[in-house]
Amino acid sequence: MKAKSLFFLFFGLLILFKGKAQQYNFSCYSVENGVAQSQVYAILQDSRGLLWLGTRGGGLTMYNGYEFLNYTEKDGLSDNYIYDLFEDEGHNLWITTNDGLTKYDGKTFKTYKPEGINRNFQIQSTASDEKGGFWMATSNGLYHFDGENFKALNVNLGIVTISSVAFLKDQLYIGTNLGLYNWSIKGQERLIYYGDSTRYMKNAISCLRLGKNDKLWIGTYGDGAYCYDQRMFYRIDLNLELYRTTVLDIYRDNQGNIWFGTLNNGIVHYETKTKKFDRLTEAEGLSNNHVRRIYQDQNDHFWIGTSGGGVCYYTGKQFTTFDESNGLSGRFIYSIFRDAGGKLWVANSTRGISFYNNGKFEPFLSETQLDYLKVKSITGVDSTLY
Repeated sequence: MKAKSLFFLFFGLLILFKGKAQQYNFSCYSVENGVAQSQVYAILQDSRGLLWLGTRGGGLTMYNGYEFLNYTEKDGLSDNYIYDLFEDEGHNLWITTNDGLTKYDGKTFKTYKPEGINRNFQIQSTASDEKGGFWMATSNGLYHFDGENFKALNVNLGIVTISSVAFLKDQLYIGTNLGLYNWSIKGQERLIYYGDSTRYMKNAISCLRLGKNDKLWIGTYGDGAYCYDQRMFYRIDLNLELYRTTVLDIYRDNQGNIWFGTLNNGIVHYETKTKKFDRLTEAEGLSNNHVRRIYQDQNDHFWIGTSGGGVCYYTGKQFTTFDESNGLSGRFIYSIFRDAGGKLWVANSTRGISFYNNGKFEPFLSETQLDYLKVKSITGVDSTLY
């Protein structure tokens, strides 16, 4: 079997209806389970199915589905403070740290730093390009790394603190404590400050993430999140679901939904089809409301890196209880049947048959007064009845 098929085989996937009395399926792991440190800032599942965790001062942790293995400076890491993780086409793992860039080929670690820099070379944020290179926001300014060598970028931002970068079509977006910048490297190099055109982009930027259709998602310190569609900046939380929230990570899942990791409000989840928000916090089983990283693995489950609570594995809402408040006629269920059209039918001991429709159960009413009988079995439903 492939590694990713074996990975986390002991976890079950339950497909459920939305209702009340929901329980959330979280499994959380921290130092006591073998994770190097309780502050997990980076997450990556590689092509072999192995999960890698970058921690804030504890080094690198690898999880193979059975045990956690840790790597530190003693093993060859350039620094135990890790910001981000990438895998290249050659299946090498790249680790951005508080002192340089480290490559792990599965056997040994090799560190890269620009020539002439002997002090700490912090790489706070990294964006990859289509040629396999990296664009980096560092303690020494902006750099490009082609896989072997660093090149300093001549971008004059003045005295600002760079927090995040994103690269799209020869455009480098730069998030700073003074707002959002754009540096175009196509043709004549030019720098644009978006704070001149909209006050929203004068916010201190916490993270930048690329989305579908060239959208840029922008997390801020204290003012929620914005989206830039290459024409205008706008918010999606029309009812202020992210009002005065610090957003530390933004993740777009395989279904197109958006997940926001926040400083102290857990996860805010936005379902793009229904345009509805919901939250996952400590009340739902999250180990810590300070969320640093969100990542969807090859099984479409989620890993959440927290600051102080280790990493949490989330497989969705575990159980949903239906009773009279959801439209069922009774609690003693004798038979459940799904017809050819996909409709779910339930027979109970109190009042006949109910069917599931638009998030709740409704009684099946017929001229034969079936709704007043105790029904113990369903073998088929004629589609002409409904």
